[in-house]
Amino acid sequence: MSSLAKDTRTRVLEYLVIKLGYDPSNIKVDEEIIKNKYAYIQTMRKQLKLPTTEHPQAKEITNLEIEKQKLFKLIVE
Repeated sequence: MSSLAKDTRTRVLEYLVIKLGYDPSNIKVDEEIIKNKYAYIQTMRKQLKLPTTEHPQAKEITNLEIEKQKLFKLIVE
């Protein structure tokens, strides 16, 4: 199964290289395509970084923790 999967990936890559108009025997072109793919992935990752959002109950939980600490301090005193 593993060699079949590798064979399939190789054929797909060759097909894509030929479709782009390059010679599949030219290794430099393959490297260039792979570098462009990685650059594209990196830019997409940067664009997808969304600001962190707070859960609606997060403030409530922090307020409860603060109240617990205040009550503990009162008990200790």
